[in-house]
Amino acid sequence: MGDLWHLKPIGYMTSVFHHKNGTPRQPAICTHAQGSITIEKAVFNNPEHSLEDLDNFSHVWIMFLFHKNNNAHTKAKVKPPRLDGRRVGVFSTRSPYRPNAIGLTLAAVDKIQGATIFLKGIDILDGTPILDIKPYIPDYDVPVTMVTKSDQYLKTESQRPDPTDISLQEDKSVANSISNPCLLKGSRSLETGENQPSSSEVDIEKTNDENSGGIVFSGSKQSNTSENSVNTDESITTCNKQSMVNQQHGDEGEVTLDTLSSSLLSDFTETKHSDNSDVKTADWIRKVRKLRVRFTPTATEQLRRFSSDSPDSNFRLNLFSCVGDVEAAIQEVLNEDPRSVYRRQKCRDSLYFFSIDIVHVTCWFDDVTAEVVRIQPVTFVPQCS
Repeated sequence: MGDLWHLKPIGYMTSVFHHKNGTPRQPAICTHAQGSITIEKAVFNNPEHSLEDLDNFSHVWIMFLFHKNNNAHTKAKVKPPRLDGRRVGVFSTRSPYRPNAIGLTLAAVDKIQGATIFLKGIDILDGTPILDIKPYIPDYDVPVTMVTKSDQYLKTESQRPDPTDISLQEDKSVANSISNPCLLKGSRSLETGENQPSSSEVDIEKTNDENSGGIVFSGSKQSNTSENSVNTDESITTCNKQSMVNQQHGDEGEVTLDTLSSSLLSDFTETKHSDNSDVKTADWIRKVRKLRVRFTPTATEQLRRFSSDSPDSNFRLNLFSCVGDVEAAIQEVLNEDPRSVYRRQKCRDSLYFFSIDIVHVTCWFDDVTAEVVRIQPVTFVPQCS
């Protein structure tokens, strides 16, 4: 049994984060953060074989070691940054200081090349030992509720419903919406034909309203409502923009009465993703104040000097492909206020420094704003914190 605890890393993280300052506390905070893991040849004779078929999944769980922990002892209670000094049990938090310094994060798969997996949306330091990689599977990883359909639908072919029945027509409309992703995306209302926002868009707009503006990122979507924030359309545009795909829905996309009846007649138990009534989360996790983020004109000009193909190695990006992604990553980090409780309470008038890729960022905070005042290469900073 003791041999199980001799863990051997399968590889090491290559990350845009080289220091604890500014590293996101959770992967969802900074969706533009990039990194990669190369499977060690010491683990497998053919390490590239271990990643085959993993590109069939959009996200992966990553288990790793908090290798830069400097605590001699772990405590049963800790002070999460969001609670401004209040203590809670360590197992009710994602604190890196745990009895076993094992971390778990969810990252998006960008691409796989040979024995290397490229990731986005990471919160892991460069050089972190990686213990394992597992595919993210919503059917297993998201809390579910069991719903029995036998009480809802007919069981025998002889009880086939009348096509003129209004309730069946309503069910047919729902079934058509399921077969047509555009209807679920909120493109048009089933009843009125009017344009309707999707649920995700409503959530983003609501978040912006609750936080009085500011740059709020949710998944790959982002919203900028701060008047003082950088206009990416006019200054630095994000290079990775997803294109909209127009789907054609013809006969193959329609749900006929026969196929609908067959689905209604089946007697089975369906697994549905749980809604908020089934999943409980601590209030201090959900109620997070977002900060507005803005760049000074000087910082904006300094950021423009960086690129992935700059002739000057000091300004040549390593993992980011363009400065638009760098800008978005900086905004995402600052939007969540990366400062510790001590710095927020004791160092309110001090500048805050962090680095991302080869970019060193200097900023300051007030109660509602994080302002970037200077951007320079990390090579220009002798003592990078």
